[in-house]
Amino acid sequence: MNKFESSGKIESLSWVLMPDHLHWLFVIKETSLSEIMRVFKGTSSHSIKELLNWQGAFWQRGFYDHAIRGDEDLKQLSRYKLQTH
Repeated sequence: MNKFESSGKIESLSWVLMPDHLHWLFVIKETSLSEIMRVFKGTSSHSIKELLNWQGAFWQRGFYDHAIRGDEDLKQLSRYKLQTH
């Protein structure tokens, strides 16, 4: 996350790391969603696998995305993520 934040390519609004997945709310400024996920999954899985001495795949292959349209959607989604997780 920090790599993209510091480069100005995204702006993270919030994130919640769950036992088996990640909820990450961000604004894309200068890259593609596919590139963000490719780099994030690659760098984070390498670090996590090294730390935990993990063998094999860490993240699932794909990802689920949801585009937020408008401030009200953003507020509703943020509240939902905080209340349910």
